[in-house]
Amino acid sequence: MKTVLRLENVTKSFGGLVAVKQVNLSLNEGELVGLIGPNGAGKTTIFNLITGVYRPDSGRIFLNGEDVTGKSAFQMARLGVVRTFQNIRLFPALTVLDNVRVALHTRLRPNFLGSILHTFGSARQEQAISEEAFRVLKVFGLEHLSDELASSLPYGQQRRLEIARALAAKPHLLLLDEPAAGMNPRETSELMQLIHQIRDQFDLTILLIEHDMRFVMGICQRVYVLDYGEVIAEGPPEQIRTDPRVIEAYLGEPLT
Repeated sequence: MKTVLRLENVTKSFGGLVAVKQVNLSLNEGELVGLIGPNGAGKTTIFNLITGVYRPDSGRIFLNGEDVTGKSAFQMARLGVVRTFQNIRLFPALTVLDNVRVALHTRLRPNFLGSILHTFGSARQEQAISEEAFRVLKVFGLEHLSDELASSLPYGQQRRLEIARALAAKPHLLLLDEPAAGMNPRETSELMQLIHQIRDQFDLTILLIEHDMRFVMGICQRVYVLDYGEVIAEGPPEQIRTDPRVIEAYLGEPLT
């Protein structure tokens, strides 16, 4: 099985605080893997290391077998690594459709002269972008809201739109930072189904951070558990939910 992502002994400190310590983590192609742990355990730091926001102090990061340690966030996005954020980061003054169009534009090499002169080729490209953006919205059941402002959407639909925008960038590896945060039980259940759907439909490998343990245990094939920047457990959900170290550090009691 092909390994899409591998972290080898990755460490990151901020001043005297070791945020991530000697972390080893891997994702195989098509996997859906969870990353859990208490607040401050280092989960978001790992996302920032994978996406090129931070450079590790030591250790290596590999993407599809290539050493990508130290590459910038822009370079990682070009390599197909895309993320969402814990706090929704849509463009609130743009329409739903334009939020997705923005992501599609990042994949193109713009023809500056053509854009200025509004040539036929430029206009045709813009039309193709709009059509593709609309197709992505359809997958998420948002096509009927394409002309609405992103800020006018209910919270659950804004979460959907953020994931739709991420997918428009055609990622191979999708990082979801607390995708179920703030959702009610019905929205959470629908999101679980949606993530399974897009994983299969778009041939994605997915790593997600989530505090909703029912969500994690119900959707992930494997789970990594962080505590004070170190991986204290890794395995399938049925193993993680009863692991004494995980219960002590995070869960408080076994999940049934």
